[in-house]
Amino acid sequence: MTIDFGADGPAMLARPTRNTKYQQRITATRSVTVERIAYTDGHVIDQMHHTGQLSDTQHSAACRLYGLFLAAGLSPRVTPRQDSAPGEADDEATEAPPEDARIAYRRTLRHAGPVHGPILDATMHGQHPGRMIGAAIEALDDLARGWGMLDIRLKNAIR
Repeated sequence: MTIDFGADGPAMLARPTRNTKYQQRITATRSVTVERIAYTDGHVIDQMHHTGQLSDTQHSAACRLYGLFLAAGLSPRVTPRQDSAPGEADDEATEAPPEDARIAYRRTLRHAGPVHGPILDATMHGQHPGRMIGAAIEALDDLARGWGMLDIRLKNAIR
């Protein structure tokens, strides 16, 4: 049995990160370089992709659906993202007005069906599908197919 040592433990150190360096001015003539570490597995779909539960294509479909979810204003997040600068807009969030995005999001869930729709909605709200992961994967495959996303391996196999 292994023990996780919190912030210094192997589980925390294995999380995918993105390092950003920037200059911070201390005085008028002196500045220092600061390195900021941002974890890139902040949502359950990112965690599922990092652990191998979702393929690249399924993750892309989930991210596109999550973009609609955010643009529709359905996210409970009330603080700004840490990886964006003040005044910088999300590409995904600016694609459609909230009303149109909400309609598109609900239509997508409705077309996913009575089983897949609620699973996708719960996943967008940050809940892991648990024992319904097979249905979630099938739903994401259907979305990817409907949106014209093909896996790179499939594109190479067709050639």
